[in-house]
Amino acid sequence: MFRIFKPVVFILFLAVIGTQTSCNNNDDVGTDAQCDEFCTTEFVTISVTITDQDQNSVALDSFNVVNLDTAQDITITLNEDEFEFAQQEGQYPLVNDGTFEKLQGADIQFIGFINGQQVISSNYSAGKGCCHVEINSGDLELTL
Repeated sequence: MFRIFKPVVFILFLAVIGTQTSCNNNDDVGTDAQCDEFCTTEFVTISVTITDQDQNSVALDSFNVVNLDTAQDITITLNEDEFEFAQQEGQYPLVNDGTFEKLQGADIQFIGFINGQQVISSNYSAGKGCCHVEINSGDLELTL
């Protein structure tokens, strides 16, 4: 039995090591050459949560996210079901790993609209972490 157990443990060890990649790997999204962390393969999305004074979720009609350094619109596109869920929860995507190249350590702005009128706006400092997108400053929980 021990003869079977040893190869199985070794194979499992190799499988675990093989599923993790170092941030120093050129295929990874991180750019920090000094990064010693292991990057996960999860896709990170950072969201803004908007509530009213009574802590009820706020359903925006639309929202935009703008890179203030380049004036580029980096709004994450949601399909109809995703947008409906965002409205129900009051949680709107600010940035994700897919917007990495558009950030470059940028200052960004979230703008929310109801009935065509801007009702909320908040600024953030976003950038690339070792492995995933990060928010360096700004409040992710907003009250309308």
